[in-house]
Amino acid sequence: LPEGRREHPPDYYSVSLVEGYLDLRMFTGHAQHRLVSQAKFNDGKLHSFFVLKQNRKVTLLVDDQSVNGTRLPRGSAVIEAPPRGGLYFGGVPQGLDIRPMVGSSTPFKGCIRNVIVNNRVLSFARPKGFEAVYIGRCGDLPAHAIRGMEGDVKVIEACLPPTQHTLEFGALKFGDQLDSHAILPIPKSTFFDNFNVSFEFRTYYPNGLFFHAQQDPRIHFRRGRDHSRLGRRGSITVNLQNGRVVVTTKGRRRREPTVLQSRTAGLNTGQWKKVLIEKHRRSLRVSVDGGERSTAPAPHRIVKATQAYIGGLSQQLRLSNDTPPLDPLRGCLRNFHLNGERLDIPQHTRRDHMVGVGQCFAHVQPGSYFPGDAYAIYSDELRVGPLLEFALEFRTWKLDGVLLSVADQVARTSLALEIVNGAVVLNVNVGEGHSFGARVGFRNRYSLCDNSWHTIRAHFVKDSLTLRVDNEPEAYGFNGAVNGKRVWAEAPLYIGGLPEYAPQGSLKGRENFRGCIRNIVIDSARTDWTDMYRLHNVLLNACPVH
Repeated sequence: LPEGRREHPPDYYSVSLVEGYLDLRMFTGHAQHRLVSQAKFNDGKLHSFFVLKQNRKVTLLVDDQSVNGTRLPRGSAVIEAPPRGGLYFGGVPQGLDIRPMVGSSTPFKGCIRNVIVNNRVLSFARPKGFEAVYIGRCGDLPAHAIRGMEGDVKVIEACLPPTQHTLEFGALKFGDQLDSHAILPIPKSTFFDNFNVSFEFRTYYPNGLFFHAQQDPRIHFRRGRDHSRLGRRGSITVNLQNGRVVVTTKGRRRREPTVLQSRTAGLNTGQWKKVLIEKHRRSLRVSVDGGERSTAPAPHRIVKATQAYIGGLSQQLRLSNDTPPLDPLRGCLRNFHLNGERLDIPQHTRRDHMVGVGQCFAHVQPGSYFPGDAYAIYSDELRVGPLLEFALEFRTWKLDGVLLSVADQVARTSLALEIVNGAVVLNVNVGEGHSFGARVGFRNRYSLCDNSWHTIRAHFVKDSLTLRVDNEPEAYGFNGAVNGKRVWAEAPLYIGGLPEYAPQGSLKGRENFRGCIRNIVIDSARTDWTDMYRLHNVLLNACPVH
């Protein structure tokens, strides 16, 4: 409101809540103009509204959606508040008659935060005056205050923990760590002449090794023989390439390998698929789930091998020049049969013959599982500059847990995203003990721990934060410090938890996340778990369902 009473009513802008509707009123020298929203907003949730005036056009937006607009007459005045004050929030001092200027003169009850006028953040930390206001405190509305409001949510009285996870009997999981593989002894003549192999697999990844066998160089070497072909060892490799089963055989006498791929494509669906591979004389056949077979000529004799690599290769073999680069299987295998006999892992297998092999959940969906002691390092040196955006999906049955954290111990700057008592909190520390953040709370604190998928999107731009969870209204945070520094950090980015040596940074707690995370996007780039710097006890794409 402008100072003085040059005329009645004076020029003014006002925004009120009238029976739940937003009511915008303006008087700029000619007549009063009024804009009213069509929806109610007294639902106990945080909402954002913007009044945009561009020349004579005025638009009212709520939660980033235009709800009404008008055009002012020519010659409308530009309102400027007096130096000693004229902008009021929540009410006005006693003695100031504003009834002709507002939709409701009843004092506001609730929370107001993140005020921006002409691209300038107004801090409530330094008001000209206030009365009966809790500055800097904006908690959730008490239950009795929102009872009877529109859109009451379903009553949830506790988190929804999962039932006991069921394991798939006899299935083995590969790929949760580097060099994941099993080495199994086989009869030397298994792949020498005719053979048949069958197994079942389940994966969400388009590439991965099922098994590989190659000739031991000691078998190839004979006294008095010509050793010019020593580098041409026989081998057989069966793997998934671009969603198809591919069989590659290489005989001792042929320079070029034989490659046969399945007719069925798109096998990385997360469902069990059965593969049958047969060699009879010089014919090689492969089929999936009893479908149409692919056939190709093959060497009469392939390889004499005493062991087979299942699910991946050992580090020694992977780093040698004996085998081409092969992605490990990131999924499960079961019912492995060689020449009609079931291939089981012996109970007393050497430790170096069983690396990174675990058990499989009976039913899974896309998403990596964090059992409570896991974390991932997205990058060992993530640079947080003037712009950072990220998004992810999660599913949990806990009220608290770390989602993301990056903390620069040298610059003492940090950024953290976490679940705190059922709310999603994004905090930034710009150094020297100054921090700001955004928070999305829920009318029921158990809304997030319902073991269902939820989506988070966040943006950090210079001195501001935006945070959105599912379809809830966006929450905002602003750096209101006078001459405040901007965040600049270069440090590891942790996902789902922290190792003991990592600094806490902006986190309120250190409890590791329990549940599933998927579809992580940072700065518009979607990074697969396998491309991250390090994984600790993360079960890749094995989110258990019931």
